[in-house]
Amino acid sequence: MKIAILADPNRKSKDQPILAEAEKAFGAGSVVYAPITQIRFDIGRASRLSRDPMGGISVRFNGANLAEFDCIIAIPTITHSELFYTALRMLDAQTIPAHTIPINAEKYLLTMNEQLLFNFLGSNGLPVRKSITVASNASLDSVEENIKYPVIVKPPKKRVIVTNKQTLKDVISLYKIGTPIRIETPIKAEKNIWVFVLGDEVIASYEKTGNAGKADRPFAVDDKLKNIAIKARELIGCEYCSMRFLMQKNEWVLDKIALSPNFSNFQKITGVNIARHIVSCSSRKFKVEKPWWHTKIEEFFRIKK
Repeated sequence: MKIAILADPNRKSKDQPILAEAEKAFGAGSVVYAPITQIRFDIGRASRLSRDPMGGISVRFNGANLAEFDCIIAIPTITHSELFYTALRMLDAQTIPAHTIPINAEKYLLTMNEQLLFNFLGSNGLPVRKSITVASNASLDSVEENIKYPVIVKPPKKRVIVTNKQTLKDVISLYKIGTPIRIETPIKAEKNIWVFVLGDEVIASYEKTGNAGKADRPFAVDDKLKNIAIKARELIGCEYCSMRFLMQKNEWVLDKIALSPNFSNFQKITGVNIARHIVSCSSRKFKVEKPWWHTKIEEFFRIKK
């Protein structure tokens, strides 16, 4: 079995357990670590003499067509989200695509837009952090009366705390009109929990203590938290992911979802070999189906109209 690990080279140390476990299971010669920044996208012209009906479309690393691998473990990051999406989309288009985990291109597209993702999850009954998104100071004026300061402002790849309207406008003005900027209400969390979900199980979880002198520690999830996490994974349509939950007034709030957690850190804190579970998952064949959640997305937009 041939496996390719499609990842961000800037976080190789975090993904090292996946690479090591894959080489242990299938042999070093059967596993390729493919940095997304070194991938080549080939788009050739279709030919009547060609046996490739896609006209030469391929995603290549060191000359190898990744679609010819048995499985691709994709570990997508925000920094290179467009490259990961392009690679996944082109792989999906292959006549005989490699099995890609934890997510395919169509499902990954939803996770790329955090506001849409959390609105979608919230509309399906999950307890998510409340937020609004603006794209200019003009759009801010229409919702400003609903904002209570301080707020957490999330421009692309940044996070700042803002205490008044003028500062908020100054932050928004730094970005081109049309840039989505998420505004959240801070949560005074009683607990800060990270969980790792694979299939219908929470296989590992830990509590962040927030105290430099107190190490993060394993955490046993209750049934309520487990059910929320599993439902979220099912709605996203991925095979595994990590999630951060905050407890506020004895209620769980889903705060973040990550397809590229720090695997090394997760394993060190919890003592659970997450990488072994993922590699085991990669060796199974999954039925390719029409993305069922398209109907859910359409229902969501109809509700909003």
